[in-house]
Amino acid sequence: MINIHTIAAGGGSMLKFADGRLQAGPESAGAYPGPRAYLNNGPLTITDANLLTGRLQASAFPAIFGADGKQSIGVAETKAAFAALANDVSTETGTNYTAAQAASGFLRIATENMAGAIRHICAQQGKNPAHFALCGFGGASGQHACAVAELLGIKEILVDPLASVLSAYGIGIAPVSRVKQASSNLALDAAEAISAAVRALVTDCEAEVLAQGLDTAALNSSVRLFVKVAGSDNSVPVPVDAAPHPSKLGQLAEAFRAVHQQRFGFKPPANAHLSVDAIEVQTTGTSKQVAHGEIIPDAALQIPATANVFLDDKWHSIPCLHRSELQDRRSVQGPALIMDRNSSTLLQTGWTAVLNDAGQLRLQHEPIVPRQP
Repeated sequence: MINIHTIAAGGGSMLKFADGRLQAGPESAGAYPGPRAYLNNGPLTITDANLLTGRLQASAFPAIFGADGKQSIGVAETKAAFAALANDVSTETGTNYTAAQAASGFLRIATENMAGAIRHICAQQGKNPAHFALCGFGGASGQHACAVAELLGIKEILVDPLASVLSAYGIGIAPVSRVKQASSNLALDAAEAISAAVRALVTDCEAEVLAQGLDTAALNSSVRLFVKVAGSDNSVPVPVDAAPHPSKLGQLAEAFRAVHQQRFGFKPPANAHLSVDAIEVQTTGTSKQVAHGEIIPDAALQIPATANVFLDDKWHSIPCLHRSELQDRRSVQGPALIMDRNSSTLLQTGWTAVLNDAGQLRLQHEPIVPRQP
């Protein structure tokens, strides 16, 4: 089991101006309708903010949007929606808020939420986040990584080639697992019957995993017998072989007593009648086909030489390049936009990017030394 702390700040987080303040999340637009730019009448989201401020380049997206799935990403629709929201902010606050300033404000809020979640986890474990590298994952990670790291005092970031599709990649390589349970109510000394029941359940469980396209050599099954004292409601799990020989099941009684003492503080009497309440089988199969990230130029990916990006409350023209251009140990100084077929990484001022041997972007931050007068 994995302990997960939910951030509720990502590309799909919905943006709004309510109660006199800008709010990002926790509601999400999901895959459908998705962000406003997806042209499915969705709300404004972090993705829209990244698109408006230039962190995402419209030319990098294929024409797969809208009801017919053939439209280009909706830059004009996103601009119009942010302009309307900026007008609402200006009217209520008496300021002159632009669409870009509104989008940038939402990005700062989302970035703070991301950093806050990391602080929370580190504080629980007594760790200082500045002592670690930050690993980016998710489609929006590259656009926020440098800003999050700066808030946390982190000096190094790693961005894998598949960081933006980590969930899909994880599902693709994750072991296929099935768990089956069956009631038995067999006496613990009924070794032949228990062995036969275990074998039958293992066969059923393995058949379900094999149906997923794996071969027998990739399977691993574990078995637990839930043993209890007759008349008791409390059973304890005792592991056994997936193909138990009846002669070996005679050792289960002592194994049960040891587990029982560990859990309840005492051993049942040696003459107590023991029974198997249930049998549990877990079968796991591992796929032999494991994909790895590739760094190859994509002819269909249109990367401009420069991009207009809204940084520090101003528009800046910064270099754009493909991730593959950092091969052969080339380094890039921020600000710059590093793009590939899956994502876009904003390298902010004061950061340097290189590719490591694993093909990951390694971003390093150096303190800016003021010029001497």
